[in-house]
Amino acid sequence: MDTRKLGAILVLAFLVMANANAVVSGWLLQSVHPFTLLFWGFLITGLFFFARLSLQHGRSALKIPRASFASLITLNIASAISWIGYYYALKFIEPAIVSALMGCIGPLFIVATSFITLRLLRANQIVTSAGIIIGTVVLAWASISDRSAIQNVSYQDVLIGLSAAFIGGIGQVITTLSTKQLAKQNWNASQIMAHRFYLLTLVAACMALNGPGLLVSSFGNVTAIALVSVFGILLPLWLLQKGIILSTPFTVSVLLSLGPLMTLLFQGFDARLLWSNLSVIGCAIIVLATINNFLFGAKKT
Repeated sequence: MDTRKLGAILVLAFLVMANANAVVSGWLLQSVHPFTLLFWGFLITGLFFFARLSLQHGRSALKIPRASFASLITLNIASAISWIGYYYALKFIEPAIVSALMGCIGPLFIVATSFITLRLLRANQIVTSAGIIIGTVVLAWASISDRSAIQNVSYQDVLIGLSAAFIGGIGQVITTLSTKQLAKQNWNASQIMAHRFYLLTLVAACMALNGPGLLVSSFGNVTAIALVSVFGILLPLWLLQKGIILSTPFTVSVLLSLGPLMTLLFQGFDARLLWSNLSVIGCAIIVLATINNFLFGAKKT
């Protein structure tokens, strides 16, 4: 199989698992503070890949080449921004809208970069980006007007959620780019996963200790955190790292914008989420714009 196609398949597998996790995490975050969940989820993930590398290749596999320091620091910062934004957004607004707002930043960033550097934009990139913008506006309006799947949320909390999603989307773009840089330096997915969450885990620990604490009182929540950590973070993120390495940044960004549709499907399993026509319309616009990219098959970038 062509490596780019395999990369796309891995990113799609990530999407299925990650967007199921978005709904589960949105429910869990109603009783567990975002920083508590972030700490345990990414501590488990980092330790797993640390141990995996040590057992398979010895301690030498954990060494960080000096030439990789800059990219790895950038990746740690971007990962922290992305995941803190993501979990805070899930606490306040509909999961499908979080996926849409975070996923839309990537294609728009690449188009904006091409415009600034005077590179020729292809028609399908412009159409895809325009559709994503329109769909995103619809979804943001659904939240602000209290017509999304989550209602009776204060205006202030909605703005926090929307802002967190946008900021998280920027972190997601930088994560993709810095991951590609490490891949060019012959880093594999397991190495990246072992080293990318130092800052996020530290920040989450500090914020949790100064606020809600690290302990989880309910056994049910402990079980849920464990499941989210393994099937919502550890495994899907490893698949995503592999997919990013094998794919182009634009392909990854466009595929990630399919997230709202998958999240919308999984939302049916959460009784606290209502049906929202505006959410469906916004997600449909984004998905149709994304499909356009594949139907008219842009040249590889």
